[in-house]
Amino acid sequence: MSGLGMSERGVIRTHASAERELEANRAKLLLRIEGETAFWGNAALTRSREVAALVTALGAQGVLEADLRVLNVTLAAQSGALGRSSRASFTLEVSVGDLERLPEHLGTVSSAKNIELLRLEWVYSGEDLLGQTLLGQATGQAQARAQAMADALGLHLAGLRSASDSSELPQLESVSFTRDWMNQEMERSRRRGAPPLELGGELRGRKIVRVQVQAEFWTQRPEDTQ
Repeated sequence: MSGLGMSERGVIRTHASAERELEANRAKLLLRIEGETAFWGNAALTRSREVAALVTALGAQGVLEADLRVLNVTLAAQSGALGRSSRASFTLEVSVGDLERLPEHLGTVSSAKNIELLRLEWVYSGEDLLGQTLLGQATGQAQARAQAMADALGLHLAGLRSASDSSELPQLESVSFTRDWMNQEMERSRRRGAPPLELGGELRGRKIVRVQVQAEFWTQRPEDTQ
Protein backbone atom coordinates (compact mmCIF):
# COMPACT_ATOMS: atom_id res chain seq x y z
CA MET A 1 0.00 0.00 0.00
CA SER A 2 1.08 3.58 -0.58
CA GLY A 3 -0.23 7.11 -0.08
CA LEU A 4 0.55 10.74 -0.99
CA GLY A 5 0.07 14.12 0.59
CA MET A 6 1.41 17.67 0.11
CA SER A 7 2.15 20.17 2.85
CA GLU A 8 1.69 23.95 2.59
CA ARG A 9 5.49 24.37 2.34
CA GLY A 10 5.59 22.91 -1.15
CA VAL A 11 6.61 19.41 -0.12
CA ILE A 12 5.17 16.19 -1.48
CA ARG A 13 5.34 13.26 0.89
CA THR A 14 5.02 9.74 -0.40
CA HIS A 15 5.48 6.20 0.82
CA ALA A 16 5.54 2.84 -0.91
CA SER A 17 6.33 -0.77 -0.10
CA ALA A 18 7.54 -3.88 -1.89
CA GLU A 19 7.41 -7.45 -0.68
CA ARG A 20 8.27 -10.95 -1.81
CA GLU A 21 7.99 -14.44 -0.41
CA LEU A 22 11.25 -16.06 0.70
CA GLU A 23 11.49 -19.83 0.91
CA ALA A 24 13.68 -21.68 3.41
CA ASN A 25 16.61 -23.46 1.80
CA ARG A 26 17.54 -25.60 4.79
CA ALA A 27 16.03 -27.06 7.94
CA LYS A 28 17.43 -28.16 11.27
CA LEU A 29 16.01 -30.95 13.39
CA LEU A 30 16.68 -30.89 17.11
CA LEU A 31 16.40 -34.39 18.57
CA ARG A 32 16.69 -36.03 21.95
CA ILE A 33 17.94 -39.64 21.92
CA GLU A 34 17.88 -41.91 24.95
CA GLY A 35 20.94 -44.18 25.11
CA GLU A 36 22.22 -46.99 27.32
CA THR A 37 25.80 -45.74 27.54
CA ALA A 38 27.32 -42.27 27.75
CA PHE A 39 29.79 -40.92 25.21
CA TRP A 40 30.93 -37.32 24.92
CA GLY A 41 30.67 -35.00 21.93
CA ASN A 42 30.51 -36.29 18.39
CA ALA A 43 32.07 -39.58 19.48
CA ALA A 44 28.50 -40.60 20.24
CA LEU A 45 27.73 -40.56 16.51
CA THR A 46 29.70 -43.77 16.08
CA ARG A 47 30.11 -45.22 19.58
CA SER A 48 26.61 -44.89 21.03
CA ARG A 49 24.52 -47.77 19.67
CA GLU A 50 21.30 -45.73 19.65
CA VAL A 51 22.82 -42.64 18.06
CA ALA A 52 24.80 -44.66 15.51
CA ALA A 53 21.61 -46.44 14.45
CA LEU A 54 20.01 -43.10 13.64
CA VAL A 55 23.16 -41.94 11.81
CA THR A 56 23.00 -45.07 9.67
CA ALA A 57 19.29 -44.69 8.94
CA LEU A 58 19.61 -41.02 7.98
CA GLY A 59 22.76 -41.79 6.00
CA ALA A 60 20.72 -44.15 3.83
CA GLN A 61 18.49 -41.14 3.09
CA GLY A 62 21.39 -38.91 2.02
CA VAL A 63 22.25 -37.19 5.30
CA LEU A 64 26.01 -36.97 5.81
CA GLU A 65 27.67 -37.49 9.17
CA ALA A 66 29.04 -33.94 8.82
CA ASP A 67 25.44 -32.72 8.96
CA LEU A 68 24.95 -34.16 12.46
CA ARG A 69 26.21 -32.60 15.66
CA VAL A 70 25.89 -33.65 19.29
CA LEU A 71 24.98 -30.51 21.24
CA ASN A 72 24.57 -31.90 24.72
CA VAL A 73 24.85 -35.09 26.77
CA THR A 74 22.87 -35.57 30.00
CA LEU A 75 23.66 -38.45 32.34
CA ALA A 76 21.21 -40.37 34.51
CA ALA A 77 22.80 -42.45 37.29
CA GLN A 78 21.57 -46.03 37.55
CA SER A 79 23.12 -46.91 40.92
CA GLY A 80 23.73 -43.56 42.55
CA ALA A 81 27.04 -42.89 40.77
CA LEU A 82 27.67 -41.23 37.42
CA GLY A 83 30.06 -42.80 34.97
CA ARG A 84 30.51 -44.40 31.56
CA SER A 85 27.85 -47.00 32.42
CA SER A 86 25.23 -44.34 33.21
CA ARG A 87 22.29 -43.95 30.88
CA ALA A 88 22.58 -40.89 28.67
CA SER A 89 20.31 -38.51 26.86
CA PHE A 90 21.87 -37.03 23.71
CA THR A 91 20.69 -33.77 22.15
CA LEU A 92 21.43 -33.99 18.44
CA GLU A 93 21.17 -31.40 15.68
CA VAL A 94 20.55 -32.61 12.13
CA SER A 95 21.06 -30.15 9.26
CA VAL A 96 18.86 -30.95 6.26
CA GLY A 97 19.78 -29.44 2.89
CA ASP A 98 17.49 -31.54 0.69
CA LEU A 99 14.07 -30.41 1.86
CA GLU A 100 12.36 -32.79 -0.55
CA ARG A 101 13.48 -35.61 1.75
CA LEU A 102 12.54 -33.87 5.00
CA PRO A 103 9.27 -35.84 5.44
CA GLU A 104 11.30 -39.02 4.96
CA HIS A 105 13.73 -37.98 7.70
CA LEU A 106 10.84 -37.11 10.03
CA GLY A 107 9.34 -40.51 9.38
CA THR A 108 12.59 -42.18 10.42
CA VAL A 109 12.72 -40.13 13.62
CA SER A 110 9.08 -40.77 14.50
CA SER A 111 9.43 -44.54 14.09
CA ALA A 112 12.12 -44.77 16.80
CA LYS A 113 10.74 -45.14 20.32
CA ASN A 114 13.90 -43.74 21.94
CA ILE A 115 14.01 -40.54 19.85
CA GLU A 116 12.04 -37.37 20.50
CA LEU A 117 11.75 -34.59 17.94
CA LEU A 118 12.05 -31.38 19.95
CA ARG A 119 11.98 -28.75 17.24
CA LEU A 120 12.17 -28.13 13.52
CA GLU A 121 13.88 -24.88 12.50
CA TRP A 122 13.64 -23.29 9.07
CA VAL A 123 16.82 -21.61 7.83
CA TYR A 124 16.75 -18.85 5.22
CA SER A 125 19.53 -17.30 3.15
CA GLY A 126 19.67 -14.45 0.66
CA GLU A 127 17.53 -12.08 2.70
CA ASP A 128 20.07 -9.22 2.48
CA LEU A 129 20.20 -9.38 -1.32
CA LEU A 130 16.42 -9.66 -1.52
CA GLY A 131 16.07 -6.69 0.84
CA GLN A 132 18.25 -4.55 -1.45
CA THR A 133 16.20 -5.55 -4.48
CA LEU A 134 12.95 -4.68 -2.73
CA LEU A 135 14.42 -1.38 -1.51
CA GLY A 136 15.14 -0.36 -5.10
CA GLN A 137 11.62 -1.30 -6.16
CA ALA A 138 9.93 0.57 -3.31
CA THR A 139 12.11 3.66 -3.86
CA GLY A 140 11.22 3.72 -7.55
CA GLN A 141 7.53 3.42 -6.71
CA ALA A 142 7.72 6.25 -4.17
CA GLN A 143 9.41 8.54 -6.69
CA ALA A 144 6.95 7.62 -9.44
CA ARG A 145 3.99 8.36 -7.18
CA ALA A 146 5.44 11.70 -6.15
CA GLN A 147 5.95 12.58 -9.82
CA ALA A 148 2.39 11.54 -10.66
CA MET A 149 0.98 13.78 -7.94
CA ALA A 150 3.17 16.69 -8.97
CA ASP A 151 1.98 16.35 -12.58
CA ALA A 152 -1.65 16.23 -11.45
CA LEU A 153 -1.15 19.44 -9.46
CA GLY A 154 0.78 21.19 -12.19
CA LEU A 155 4.00 21.27 -10.17
CA HIS A 156 7.61 20.30 -10.76
CA LEU A 157 9.64 18.13 -8.42
CA ALA A 158 12.62 20.22 -7.33
CA GLY A 159 14.66 17.53 -5.60
CA LEU A 160 14.65 15.10 -2.72
CA ARG A 161 14.16 16.56 0.75
CA SER A 162 14.45 13.36 2.83
CA ALA A 163 14.05 9.60 2.57
CA SER A 164 13.98 6.67 4.98
CA ASP A 165 13.25 2.98 4.82
CA SER A 166 12.32 0.13 7.14
CA SER A 167 12.54 -3.60 6.54
CA GLU A 168 10.95 -6.74 7.90
CA LEU A 169 13.49 -9.53 7.38
CA PRO A 170 12.79 -13.15 8.32
CA GLN A 171 14.40 -14.47 11.46
CA LEU A 172 14.97 -18.08 12.44
CA GLU A 173 11.62 -19.82 12.48
CA SER A 174 10.92 -23.01 14.38
CA VAL A 175 8.11 -25.51 14.83
CA SER A 176 7.85 -27.38 18.12
CA PHE A 177 6.53 -30.93 18.41
CA THR A 178 5.23 -32.74 21.45
CA ARG A 179 5.63 -36.43 22.23
CA ASP A 180 1.83 -36.82 22.42
CA TRP A 181 1.44 -35.33 18.94
CA MET A 182 4.13 -37.60 17.52
CA ASN A 183 2.56 -40.68 19.12
CA GLN A 184 -0.87 -39.77 17.77
CA GLU A 185 0.49 -39.31 14.24
CA MET A 186 2.35 -42.61 14.41
CA GLU A 187 -0.78 -44.43 15.58
CA ARG A 188 -2.88 -42.90 12.79
CA SER A 189 -0.25 -43.94 10.24
CA ARG A 190 -0.16 -47.52 11.57
CA ARG A 191 -3.96 -47.78 11.27
CA ARG A 192 -3.80 -46.54 7.68
CA GLY A 193 -0.88 -48.80 6.84
CA ALA A 194 1.08 -45.67 5.87
CA PRO A 195 4.73 -44.81 6.57
CA PRO A 196 5.56 -43.97 10.22
CA LEU A 197 4.84 -40.27 9.76
CA GLU A 198 2.62 -38.84 7.05
CA LEU A 199 2.34 -35.08 7.31
CA GLY A 200 0.23 -34.54 4.21
CA GLY A 201 0.85 -31.72 1.73
CA GLU A 202 4.10 -29.91 1.20
CA LEU A 203 6.35 -29.27 4.17
CA ARG A 204 8.10 -25.97 3.50
CA GLY A 205 9.13 -22.87 5.42
CA ARG A 206 8.11 -19.56 3.85
CA LYS A 207 8.18 -15.96 5.02
CA ILE A 208 7.34 -12.57 3.58
CA VAL A 209 10.15 -10.01 3.32
CA ARG A 210 8.78 -6.46 3.19
CA VAL A 211 10.55 -3.12 2.66
CA GLN A 212 8.85 0.25 3.17
CA VAL A 213 10.14 3.61 1.92
CA GLN A 214 9.07 7.12 2.94
CA ALA A 215 10.26 10.12 0.94
CA GLU A 216 9.72 13.87 0.75
CA PHE A 217 10.29 15.94 -2.40
CA TRP A 218 10.51 19.71 -2.79
CA THR A 219 8.07 21.16 -5.33
CA GLN A 220 8.10 24.26 -7.52
CA ARG A 221 5.48 25.98 -9.60
CA PRO A 222 6.27 25.99 -13.33
CA GLU A 223 6.69 29.78 -13.40
CA ASP A 224 9.33 29.58 -10.65
CA THR A 225 11.57 27.37 -12.80
CA GLN A 226 11.79 29.87 -15.68
